[in-house]
Amino acid sequence: MDAQAVPLVVAHVLPSFGLGGQERVALCLATEQRSSGHRALAVSLAPLPEGPLAAEFRRAGIEPLTVPKRGRGLDLSLPARLAEEFSKNRVTVVHAHNPQSLIYAALAGKAAAATVVYTCHGQSSLAPGRLWLTRLASLAIDAYVGVSPRIVARARCHHECPESKLQVIENGVDLSAFRPDADARREVRAELGLPEAAWVVGTVGRLVADKNPELLLRAALPLLGPDARLVFVGDGPLAPSLQALAACHPTGTCVSLLGARHDVPRLLAAFDVFALSSRTEGLPLALLEAMSVGLPIVATAVGGVPDVVRDGWSGRLVPSGDETALREVLTQLRSDPTAAAEMGRRAREESRRFSAATMTSRYLALYQRCRAAALAQKPLSLV
Repeated sequence: MDAQAVPLVVAHVLPSFGLGGQERVALCLATEQRSSGHRALAVSLAPLPEGPLAAEFRRAGIEPLTVPKRGRGLDLSLPARLAEEFSKNRVTVVHAHNPQSLIYAALAGKAAAATVVYTCHGQSSLAPGRLWLTRLASLAIDAYVGVSPRIVARARCHHECPESKLQVIENGVDLSAFRPDADARREVRAELGLPEAAWVVGTVGRLVADKNPELLLRAALPLLGPDARLVFVGDGPLAPSLQALAACHPTGTCVSLLGARHDVPRLLAAFDVFALSSRTEGLPLALLEAMSVGLPIVATAVGGVPDVVRDGWSGRLVPSGDETALREVLTQLRSDPTAAAEMGRRAREESRRFSAATMTSRYLALYQRCRAAALAQKPLSLV
């Protein structure tokens, strides 16, 4: 049978079933792979209870498994326990997402005679010990995927993986779910108490240090008022400090922190500008989703963001940590709504290359190439 026609059993290995970008990419891939006739599993290395995304996997018909890492240090038993699960489920492709999963799943996948693919989703610096383990584990994988060219360039610079294994596959989103929606815009604004004619800056993401939401809040506060609002969608440990900072400012009542939400497409439709103030990024899904809705982007020029947002065309880029520059470009977009709307239109056009279907097709082709290469190198059995 042709390699392309052989159904695969793909195990997506994740640090947890949390609500981060890598987990959402794995959910999207597993769902699309299942729709393509393959079987997909999701494996979490975090101890029970399961994270919130486990329910999303189940609703999509994907079996979530928990094989927990034990203790605070290196768990030498985990590769063997993972290999047992892979063998029991007849896994043919192990897809590890981010360094912890790579370290434990690479050898486990090879022990279970599976193809092993690793995706690096971000550019956070690795401690020397973790970097050494990542390099060691990368010797056992069949392909190292970066979600942007800059991530692959960084992996090359840090000698994380043999050159022959490096690939770029950009993230994708369900474009049909994210589009301009005038009805949702009116409904959401009414629900949130946002004036219909107000200028609304919004962001979606975890409220954690790497996302640097405080930078956006400080940059936007002087611009806010009855006809200008700021909306945060997402939860995290920095929520209390953001609330406290907003409460100390005269315009703090114009800031909305909505927490984690499952209706992001509706919420995006209510924004006028999407802002991202991260210190580090891979290729954030929230950015692609906002572009699909037709929002002009204001973002820090970190990670894979400059590979997606063309400064002055589909949005504006500012240096990481530069509060003044961020405030200035927000002010410029507010003062020229025609130019902002044109940027949003271009952003929507450019988002079309970041589809979930394209991403899934490229990963399936990579899996099959890796499997074909492994079979070609395998000596013939005389038994």
